[in-house]
Amino acid sequence: MSIFYTRKPFVTESTMLTFSVFVASFLLFLSRWVVASYGTDVAFGQFLFHIQVGLAGNEGADAAVITSFLKSVVGYTLATTLIYVALRVFIRRKSAHQAYKALKALSLVFIVFSLSVATLNLNLKDYIQTKFGADLFTALYQSPQNVELVSPTQPRNLILLYVESLENNFKDIEGQNLIKPIEALPGFHVSGFRQAPGTNWSIAGMVASQCAIPLKGFDPNDWNVFKQDQFLPSALCLGDILNNFGYEQIFLTGPEVEFAGVSKFYNTHHFDQLIGRNEVKKFIKDKDLFTSWGWGLHDDSLLDLAYDIAVDTAKSSKPFNLTILTTDNHTPHGLPSPRCEVQERKTSIEGAVKCSSRSVGQFVERILKNKLLDNTDIVVMGDHLFMAIPEQEKKFSNDRTVYFKYVRTNKVGLARTDMTHFDVAPTILDSLGLMKDNTQKFGLGYSVFAPVDNYLELQSKNLSLEIISPSTRYDALWQLSPEQNQTNINK
Repeated sequence: MSIFYTRKPFVTESTMLTFSVFVASFLLFLSRWVVASYGTDVAFGQFLFHIQVGLAGNEGADAAVITSFLKSVVGYTLATTLIYVALRVFIRRKSAHQAYKALKALSLVFIVFSLSVATLNLNLKDYIQTKFGADLFTALYQSPQNVELVSPTQPRNLILLYVESLENNFKDIEGQNLIKPIEALPGFHVSGFRQAPGTNWSIAGMVASQCAIPLKGFDPNDWNVFKQDQFLPSALCLGDILNNFGYEQIFLTGPEVEFAGVSKFYNTHHFDQLIGRNEVKKFIKDKDLFTSWGWGLHDDSLLDLAYDIAVDTAKSSKPFNLTILTTDNHTPHGLPSPRCEVQERKTSIEGAVKCSSRSVGQFVERILKNKLLDNTDIVVMGDHLFMAIPEQEKKFSNDRTVYFKYVRTNKVGLARTDMTHFDVAPTILDSLGLMKDNTQKFGLGYSVFAPVDNYLELQSKNLSLEIISPSTRYDALWQLSPEQNQTNINK
């Protein structure tokens, strides 16, 4: 017997090839599904973020989204891999060496093709570019801790209404103004609201507009950060400041509040009540009203509830902040309420936007007419641009901006008509009379009611990809202070 022997490799070439085909198939079908469901502008950071929030953070996802994912991604991936394995087994049994070589070559071509398509569809090129960009965030970020605040003689209430995917393009979709009821509302409309990197999905838009910073996915070595109970615990946000001034704070939305870390964010930043699907269905029994995104409450019913909450809360001696997020305009086709007009329920996203806008207009008009709510600021804005899928893109112009209107404020006029999500929080604080000097920088933003030198130059930096490049200053906002760590331990 020879004293020499050759060990079999732990992983054979055929096993590695099969695994590679599986991974390539998954990425190919995943990237195609992302484009078909959310359009071509989905940032890889957004995709990464939703992986990192884990199963708990995605439990409230829409059932149609989950079904579509299982069919178009998981199903097609398994089918492709099984077909490949079956072909390989058949060829091996026939001892057809030339055929095996051809299958191997074809597999390699498929893997390269799939990775190329996935890189394009998931905008991986932009993500890689940010990894090598300069730390622009640290250079531009001004900690809100340094902003001088004052107590107003008469605190004003706040209603901050995020309307799903509301953008200015909806004023002219194939000759139709789908948001006419919102356009008819009084107030100051900021027409040049540009969407910066790290602000292009719902939780990112809310974080950016309340904390004046972008939201981005973590690098693999930092994934455990999101497992903590706190969401950006060292960031000083709108909710933290209003809490310090004695505001009662309520967040209201149709789907479950746990989705995408929404509840973590609002709990971390001092909201007193979070009301979503699970809380609302305890006293609204009509199941037909819970067919919006994530089986949540439709916008018309949600805004009826919001009005009742606003009136009831206004009776307290404390000022309040009622923050609302609607969902009926959700990509790709919208989910109009059963109470919308028949034609609106048949016309995809156009009908959903038209119906939801009417509900928004009616809600705001009711607030404006109620004397009990006279001392209330009202903001109506899109959480982000609509995620148009390829067949819808031709309906939108190339110049796309988020909708923003300050419906009621004590301010007398705008200083400019350009802004980003980062300007929303300082704008609100300015309007509420809490900023000692409204030209102060808050995070990455400035109040639109304040004159700012070289604003467009500053804005162009906020709009660059480098604003979400690696940043030690940004990472520190996710770190718990020693006191916060002790609080977590004691829970």
